[in-house]
Amino acid sequence: MIAAQPSAASSPDAWDEFRQKVATNCVALAVAGNFRAATARVDPFGTESYGVALITGTLKKGVGPASVICVMDKKTGKAELGGESKDWVTLPTARH
Repeated sequence: MIAAQPSAASSPDAWDEFRQKVATNCVALAVAGNFRAATARVDPFGTESYGVALITGTLKKGVGPASVICVMDKKTGKAELGGESKDWVTLPTARH
């Protein structure tokens, strides 16, 4: 497994700003869509190309909490949401 590593050139303040941008963009997108209210749990450094967050909250329609994955392009700041976790599928993995 390859883990995303923080860039040595990035300051703690820059990483804090990045995390806040991921949270803000992803929650705004969720609330503009199907969520009544939402919060973000942000991966501290994301991947090489994307900020990643787990968005959890209540839906405008439906019962109970809902969760989606959000990715934000580090270069453009454009965020996208995945499907609601209740719709995810589990697949067998190949054995090595």
